[in-house]
Amino acid sequence: MTSLKRVMSGSWYTTAFSLLFSLSVPSFWVCAQTIDPGNRIQLIVNARVSKDPSQRYSYSYSVHSLTQSQQTVGDFRVVFSPPNDSISQAATVQGWDTPGIPSGTGRPFNYIMWWAPIVNQIQPGNTTAGFAYITTQLPGICDYYAEGNHAFPWFPEGMADDSIPGYDDLTPYGPGIVGKTVGPVTSLSSLPALGLLDSLNSYVTQSRTYGWIVNQSTSDKYTNYFNTVRSQLFQANISGALATLQTVLTSANADSTTMLTSDAYALIRYNCEFLSIRLQP
Repeated sequence: MTSLKRVMSGSWYTTAFSLLFSLSVPSFWVCAQTIDPGNRIQLIVNARVSKDPSQRYSYSYSVHSLTQSQQTVGDFRVVFSPPNDSISQAATVQGWDTPGIPSGTGRPFNYIMWWAPIVNQIQPGNTTAGFAYITTQLPGICDYYAEGNHAFPWFPEGMADDSIPGYDDLTPYGPGIVGKTVGPVTSLSSLPALGLLDSLNSYVTQSRTYGWIVNQSTSDKYTNYFNTVRSQLFQANISGALATLQTVLTSANADSTTMLTSDAYALIRYNCEFLSIRLQP
């Protein structure tokens, strides 16, 4: 009788269990098996953010699997760095599940995750939307992790390596893919005004890189706005800085239908609004 160990991917559900077989497994099979990671997927992840009167932010995501994907998608996560202790009211879509959020416990979350059985997973060419949660933290740029459905590697008892090259080391979170999305960043609200401006300029640059700002001239426009605000703050011209930030908000609203995706719009709008409040006398 030979005991087999199945190695599960991802820190959230790492388990090991034994199955009893009546036939012996030849040792050469361990070397011969093909390791099949969950990274044969290509995604477009779109984030939308809204704010309610109590200053809470609602984050919602749609996940589109391109037709080139070779696996269905059944694991989607938004990673928080640093960990977030203000996540509440996580929502999901039909056929998917997500861990309950213990409201008011102050428990920090490293990520929020949704998963689905294979019958409900995202097929190549399809989109699933409605992955959502509420937090008090401003939007910034963070990682998302997704994993395609795949066969987990297994080994005869005592023959599994501590790490499987090309599987365990694909990403920091598991054998899938990592991309960028908009999510809550707890450190933003504690930054001084100039630090928040630096973050905004960085978000504009990154948004252009990720295609959230459609052309360079639009990216340059917002960079110039924020550089103007910086100069006005150095001159103690608070009223001028507030006026420029209002121009940014007006411009972002106008550009939100053509030049900015909902991701870039959320980064610019809500961080500018917060900075304007910070600068009020």
